[in-house]
Amino acid sequence: MGQEKLGLKKYDKKYITEDGDYQYGLNEDGTARILKYLGNGAAIEVPERLDGHKVTGLNFAAFAGNTTIRSVKLPKTIRYIGKAAFWECNNLYSIAIPEGVTHIDKEVFSMCKELSWVYLPESLEYLGGKAFLGNRGVITVVVPEGSYAEARCRKFGLKTLKIIYADKKNS
Repeated sequence: MGQEKLGLKKYDKKYITEDGDYQYGLNEDGTARILKYLGNGAAIEVPERLDGHKVTGLNFAAFAGNTTIRSVKLPKTIRYIGKAAFWECNNLYSIAIPEGVTHIDKEVFSMCKELSWVYLPESLEYLGGKAFLGNRGVITVVVPEGSYAEARCRKFGLKTLKIIYADKKNS
């Protein structure tokens, strides 16, 4: 799925803004997409808004290479996670992708050596290839039973993915 279909655009440097630990740009609809995480926290809680703009996406490599992150909590406003968004976040242990996310691009968790827990939502419609490439141990992926996320993870055929079902009451 191309950026145009998702309402995303390329950014002229003069339209890139910073708010706290985040560098972001605006989508055509006025929502924000995180371009780069600038902080060094271990437990990250991505905000729902940056300078008043609803955060709806993470750009290509937005958190890539960060070695301090252990866990990430994304807001319910997120809809799109770009290619290699968490590439080589070597200490990332867990992440819950919230309901409402429909698109996770390829290589999103590749080379995350410590990744052990991932929650994928029922709303997911696309999970790109090589999502878990080069990870060290077993990754428990929590998915709704019968969902696209379950089918896609099974299609990867990786022995290092342990699939368990989300409790619908608690997801």
